[in-house]
Amino acid sequence: MQIKACQNECQLWSDFCSRCGAEADGHVRGPIYFDSSFSIKMPLTPDSYTPPSEWKNSLFQLQILSPRYAEQDYEAVKGSAPNIRNVFGPTNNWPHSDISFDENLADLRRHESEFVKCIAFAYAILDPHGKHYLGCIYVKPIKSKIDNDQRKLNFQAQVFFWLSSLQSQIAAEDALARLKLWFAESWPFAKVAFPVREIDWSIWEAMAFEANGTFLSEKYTYQR
Repeated sequence: MQIKACQNECQLWSDFCSRCGAEADGHVRGPIYFDSSFSIKMPLTPDSYTPPSEWKNSLFQLQILSPRYAEQDYEAVKGSAPNIRNVFGPTNNWPHSDISFDENLADLRRHESEFVKCIAFAYAILDPHGKHYLGCIYVKPIKSKIDNDQRKLNFQAQVFFWLSSLQSQIAAEDALARLKLWFAESWPFAKVAFPVREIDWSIWEAMAFEANGTFLSEKYTYQR
C-alpha cells in the first residue's frame, strides 16, 4: 500500500489541489494505491493496455508530462494564467496568480507518478518539431461517488486541455478534432468526455442527477 500526500498547497492528494486530478473510479484492474486519506486510486486503463508515451501529427506532438518540461510548463502556465484559469470549470481557480515554480514542479512530478501507475495520464503539447511548448492535456477518471451518475455510465474518462497564450500556433477546435481521433484510434475507452471544450459545463454538472431527478449537490472540482 502506498501512502502519499499531495505536494501542492492542498490538504490531501484526493482533495482539491491546484489542478484537475480526480478520484479514480471503476473496477479493480491492477495495483491499488491509497492517498493519505486512504482514498482508493485505481488504474484507469486495463492491465493489458500500454498508454502511448508520445503521439505525433501534423499540428502538434504529445510527450509524457514530467519535470523534464518544468521551465517550459511554468513559463506557459504563468504567461497564460488569465486565459486558462477556467479550463477545468468556472469554479476552478488554477493557476492562481502567484503560483510558484516549486508548486508547478510538484504538479509535474505528481503527473509523472500517476502516469506510471496508470491512474491518470498527462501530456505536454509541443509543436511538431518539439521546439515550442504549446500546452497540456489531461486524461482523468470521472470524479464521482454516485453509482448512477450518468457521466460515469456514458463516459470512461474525461479529458481537459489548455493551450499557451505565448505560443498560439494551433486553434483549440483543431486540437480537439485531432485529440478525438487519437482517442478513438489509440485508447481503450468506448467514449471520453471533453467538459468545457465540447460539453457545456452546466450540462456536464447536470449529468449528476439521480434517477429520481434530485440534483446531487456534490461539488466537482478538478486539479490540473
